[in-house]
Amino acid sequence: MPNKSPKPTPTRTDFFSKAAAARLSSPLANKYHERETLLIELQTSLRLFFWGGILCLVDATIQKSSELGYAFRFDIFNDSIGMALFIYGLFKLKKISQEFNIDKLRFFLLFISSAYFLVTIHYHVIYSVPNPLFVTLSLINYCFYSSFLIACFIMIKIFKGLNLRWIAILWCINLCLFIVSILAELIIMYISNFNSTFNLDFFWNVNPIVNTSIFGQSYYFYRPPLVQLIHSVPFIFSLLFLYLSKKNITILANQSPKPTPTRTDFSSEGSGGAA
Repeated sequence: MPNKSPKPTPTRTDFFSKAAAARLSSPLANKYHERETLLIELQTSLRLFFWGGILCLVDATIQKSSELGYAFRFDIFNDSIGMALFIYGLFKLKKISQEFNIDKLRFFLLFISSAYFLVTIHYHVIYSVPNPLFVTLSLINYCFYSSFLIACFIMIKIFKGLNLRWIAILWCINLCLFIVSILAELIIMYISNFNSTFNLDFFWNVNPIVNTSIFGQSYYFYRPPLVQLIHSVPFIFSLLFLYLSKKNITILANQSPKPTPTRTDFSSEGSGGAA
């Protein structure tokens, strides 16, 4: 009669390696890993938005004139670098935007931001801008500014989905600030440019930024300092809300419950060890 070779008995190391494999392959572990990845990517995007926003908001310009009729200027807190960080942050937001069904809005924001990135590069050269180019650059500028309404909506959708409702409320407030800012800017610009009977000194009037002709009619376009002040207020609040959002995402990532083995996992471990 042939001798039966004894079956190998599982060692303690084998048991724990199978237990770890069972936990890592369980649906709970996969869900935990996916959530952790989304939170890390959101945290990275918020950090990029924050530092990019600071570079775009703060100005320290160095200017050098040329004998050829144009000049160069360089911003130490460079807007082009800030926009590059903002665009990269939108790329990093891809997975979480797909998770919350806002990827089309993210793509539209990416398109507008890329166009404005070209505007920031053009900003470094000072010369006599042709009227069609001035109108084009102005339209891109206002489209980019208005696109922050979409950015606020994206933030509201994300933080509402993560059950951080008070952060979502902050972005609702910021959305309202942008709406009021855009309306106030349009009203003041209209009064400054088209209402000659109104006292422009009320808006701290400055010299016209451009003299252009549309359909044979000459217009002097003003951008009073009060408009620039109103323009900056929502961005300052955006930086504050970005900091608070990033801080809360960090807390949420650290408090995420780690997967624990279920009864099914132990059963699979026991049957695996007995085999």
